[in-house]
Amino acid sequence: MADDGVTVQLVGHQDVVDALNNLRDELPRSWLKNALKDGAQFLYEALLRYVPYKTGKLARNISVRTQQAGDWMRARVTVNTIGKADDPANAFYWRFLEKGWHDRAGRAHVEEFLKSPIEAHEQRAAQMVIDAVGAAIDEAEAKAR
Repeated sequence: MADDGVTVQLVGHQDVVDALNNLRDELPRSWLKNALKDGAQFLYEALLRYVPYKTGKLARNISVRTQQAGDWMRARVTVNTIGKADDPANAFYWRFLEKGWHDRAGRAHVEEFLKSPIEAHEQRAAQMVIDAVGAAIDEAEAKAR
């Protein structure tokens, strides 16, 4: 199976994780979900500035999605690749732009648009999530007192 994705995992600082575990009952899950979504939204907006724009199909098919199940929660920026190739809701070709392709003459082409903005903004997005969760923890502590 080919690697179709680009994954960036942001892991919180241990003191934030410990505080979340201690305040689990007082801290609404919506705060964490909103913090994660805000961080992903920041990466999404940065990414849109680098997306190659020919028809706009690729930019229209990039979105922020959140998921939660059991004890885990995540927010991610995704590119829709479901449907037939000519479907306006399918930008399957993003991986060819990002990872490269060869034309019939054998020339290699690459239009990386994910790597640069993610590398440039991932620390800021992680800090946004940490700050938002820290503020929620402080508020929950104040409320618990």
